[in-house]
Amino acid sequence: MHYIFAECNYGGRVTDPMDRRLIHVLLRMYINDNLFKDSFKFSESGKYYAPENGDLHSARDFIKDNMPFSDMPEVFGMHENAQITSGLEISSLLMATALNLQPKATGGGGMSADDIIKGKVAEILEKLPTEFDLNSVAKKYPIQYSESMNTVLQQELIRFNNLAKTMKESLILLNKAIEGTVLFSIDLEKVYDKIFDN
Repeated sequence: MHYIFAECNYGGRVTDPMDRRLIHVLLRMYINDNLFKDSFKFSESGKYYAPENGDLHSARDFIKDNMPFSDMPEVFGMHENAQITSGLEISSLLMATALNLQPKATGGGGMSADDIIKGKVAEILEKLPTEFDLNSVAKKYPIQYSESMNTVLQQELIRFNNLAKTMKESLILLNKAIEGTVLFSIDLEKVYDKIFDN
């Protein structure tokens, strides 16, 4: 009987043969000859079992009155600790969302969050080192077979220049976004939050 359900309900949507085999195995656990015995339970706790034969109204009443409000981990074949892990994950997500929704207010110093960010951006831009002149470095430390570190040096300087350029551009864009001359992107919002949080 489980074969009919597996093929009719899932057969057209599940194309991987191993996934189809898994569906057959799972359904065989719940749809078998034991289903017609009163002692047959779907889980170890015994809270999940098939209702008595009846109409749709009686089946709905059975679910409403006898089934737990929230599914227990055993329904999915998991240990009870999975519920603890899930609860921690949900509460962490809830708290992070609540903190993210809070206004970026500061203590009684009178400065707004935007003013603080602009000050920190100016400070970072002032401390940001200038980019290296790659041509002068290439002349002073030419790439030679006997001096392999010169190759590494030039590669690292290229990476450093790219990083410094990206940081400078991002900070300038952030200033413009705070002033309202450009739109805030998701990346700029992340930079804003990280600078605000130090």
